[in-house]
Amino acid sequence: MENGWLTLTGDVEWHCQHDAASVDVRSLWGVVGISNDIIIKPKADAKNIKDHIMTALHKSWFNPNTVDVSTHDGRVTLSGTVRSWSERDDAFNTVWASPGVTSVVNDIRVN
Repeated sequence: MENGWLTLTGDVEWHCQHDAASVDVRSLWGVVGISNDIIIKPKADAKNIKDHIMTALHKSWFNPNTVDVSTHDGRVTLSGTVRSWSERDDAFNTVWASPGVTSVVNDIRVN
């Protein structure tokens, strides 16, 4: 820590771990700012992510054939169509909850 600024470094597998690290240290005495340089290990798997999305959306009788999931070095792109904004948001949030995801592009359309 220098002049109240704390720099976080290291590797994690989950986006929530990346965010939780800065939340956990924010209230420490003397901390006035945080630079979160923690890296999310890019090991996202499109098949596993799609399975997680299908499980999360199962409650709405979601048709798994309407969404496509592609990954490249931890970057995930969602495309296709869903019936509601809620389903679109559920798909997006489910991807962020998957290990190794570093960014998400949500190109899912709502019919």
